[in-house]
Amino acid sequence: MGTLHFCHLMLFLTLLTTFFDPILGDNSSDSYWLLRIKTEFVDPFGALNNWLQETSMCTWYGVTCTDDKNHVLSLNLSGSGLNGVISPEFSKLTFLERVDLSQNYLTGPIPPDIGKLQNLKELQLFSNSLTGVIPPEIGLLEKLQVLRIGDNLLTGRIVPAIGNLTELTVLGLAYCQLSGSVPKEIGNLKNLKFLDLQQNSIDGVIPEEIGGCRKLQNFAASNNRIEGKIPGSVGDLESLEILNLANNSLSGSIPVELGRLLNLKYLNLQGNELGGEMPLELNNLAELETLDLSRNNVSGPINLSNTKLKNLGVLVLSENFFTGSIPENLCIRNSNLSQLFLADNDLSGDFPVNILNCSSLQQLELSGNNIGGLYRPTSASWKASLISCSTTTASQELYLLRLEI
Repeated sequence: MGTLHFCHLMLFLTLLTTFFDPILGDNSSDSYWLLRIKTEFVDPFGALNNWLQETSMCTWYGVTCTDDKNHVLSLNLSGSGLNGVISPEFSKLTFLERVDLSQNYLTGPIPPDIGKLQNLKELQLFSNSLTGVIPPEIGLLEKLQVLRIGDNLLTGRIVPAIGNLTELTVLGLAYCQLSGSVPKEIGNLKNLKFLDLQQNSIDGVIPEEIGGCRKLQNFAASNNRIEGKIPGSVGDLESLEILNLANNSLSGSIPVELGRLLNLKYLNLQGNELGGEMPLELNNLAELETLDLSRNNVSGPINLSNTKLKNLGVLVLSENFFTGSIPENLCIRNSNLSQLFLADNDLSGDFPVNILNCSSLQQLELSGNNIGGLYRPTSASWKASLISCSTTTASQELYLLRLEI
């Protein structure tokens, strides 16, 4: 009997420790798992000092609870100076809707178990030192609306499983070390408004399926290795306000379909291998404020009219092969144009004196062209500092203006 009694006692103690940690408490509670997660963090500034077993987790720093106080709804530890790793035991907090661990010093991978958080709507891990790949399990988070994991040391490709996140409105993957191509599944993201892929090593082409992201407002993929043509389906992104594809290896012509982006305010295609002529359809972009086509192989005349592009403030066409004269209506009296950079092209003709009627102009750069004539400012309405610049005309010197109202 003594032996049997001892066995019963050991079984009882085993069951007790299974359901109750004497230090962390009942492992069926969210507070237990939060305290387990805390052990994976290094907290040099004491942000988590009030995470104590004897107090309600709903009073803990960064914790928001459900109305019944039984579960964690949101965890915001952004900018808390935390080191350490992201514990896979986050997956035990099944009521979580929002996790923000951004702007810390966290290392290690994004745990695949994060895919078990079926109620998660926001996951923000940007600006850490996370390594490894984007786990494909992230595609299980079907309620996810915001995914920001950029500014880390993540490698590998953008997993096609991201195409399962059809509720996603924000996808931030910039400033990592991602490679491979943009998956065609990106076109499944019908609610996406913000797509940031800047400063990676992404290659391949922009998939034609990008046109499925009809609500997209900001598409930034600059400073990658993307090649091929800009797909005409980009013209289907009717809500687009910002398109930044600068510093890639894009080739072919500038698609005429860009002229359908009537809400576009910022278009930056600089530093690519685009050729052909500037499409006249760009004059349809009445909301456009900045246009940068510099450092490409665009040729032919400057097919732009300031009478149509009334909101244009910055125009950068330097280092191309534009020919002909500067259009007379490029900068008119009631223009908003403040910066005009046309250097290093094959422009010809005389200095456009009519440009002096453009009172908004503050910077003008025309060097490295075949423009003749000489202008010295005489009008008292301008404060002009002259920058002498040689041109290819033999006997005349062209003075460039940096104009300040």
